[in-house]
Amino acid sequence: MRSRFTKPPMVSAAKAARERAGLTLAQAARASRVSERYLARAERAMNFSFVLAQRLAEIYSCPIDVFVSG
Repeated sequence: MRSRFTKPPMVSAAKAARERAGLTLAQAARASRVSERYLARAERAMNFSFVLAQRLAEIYSCPIDVFVSG
């Protein structure tokens, strides 16, 4: 049972988009030509280069603004 003081884990918009696209981290990393580690860090920090954001938007079939925070 979860403690009532424990916050539920937060999922970034980028990770949610990847999951909606039905892709694992490994599949998305391979398709976008980056390492799994790099993609995982980018998802957590919501920090994507423009080129990577463009690639992921195309791969996930979602708007590029999913990858822009702020």
